[in-house]
Amino acid sequence: MDNETRTDLSDEEIVRLLQSDRDEGLRRLIRKYGGRIRGWLRKRYGNILQDCEYDEVLSTASFNAWRYCGRYDSTRGSLGAWYLRIAQHAAIDLLRAENRHRHTALIENDVRDRLSEASYAEIFEESTTVRPAQFVQLEAAVNQLPPLQRAIIEADLAANGRAAAERLALRHNTSVSVIYVSRNKAIKRLRKLMQIPIGEEMKEST
Repeated sequence: MDNETRTDLSDEEIVRLLQSDRDEGLRRLIRKYGGRIRGWLRKRYGNILQDCEYDEVLSTASFNAWRYCGRYDSTRGSLGAWYLRIAQHAAIDLLRAENRHRHTALIENDVRDRLSEASYAEIFEESTTVRPAQFVQLEAAVNQLPPLQRAIIEADLAANGRAAAERLALRHNTSVSVIYVSRNKAIKRLRKLMQIPIGEEMKEST
């Protein structure tokens, strides 16, 4: 039975295809994992990304997976977990509106050391794990913010930093200055709700 008729190629077989036949390898990679990764992205980024941007993220992730397939290490996790982490980096870059060339640098530096630390199942079951008390407190505080402030903070959290103000302004049909002002108000409100002293930075839960 050849690769064309088989639908259950192993991760190692898909990696070999990526190395020898880019188009077929990508087709197999996306067929096996693309749907589940798109679903995870929708769950993780909710209303933060627009529908067309999920396609952009998956396309960027697929390109980077092909480019760096030689660095995939099966002893550190499944191909799906590795592919998912690349997709997550692509989504974060999109939210931060960074230059496209930053994708390459990020993946090149991280792929050996940080991608696919957990298994594929562990990543997809992330929401079932016990969350730190600080995160639960932050989530409750964010839910008390006015709609625009809440949307900005949720986008910042998804971006693991600050989401691009220009992008947020377009998404919410407002100005960049309103985004800046709303973000500052939201941070002050969160500090008060979480009883964080002024001047002390909020730290992301790990």
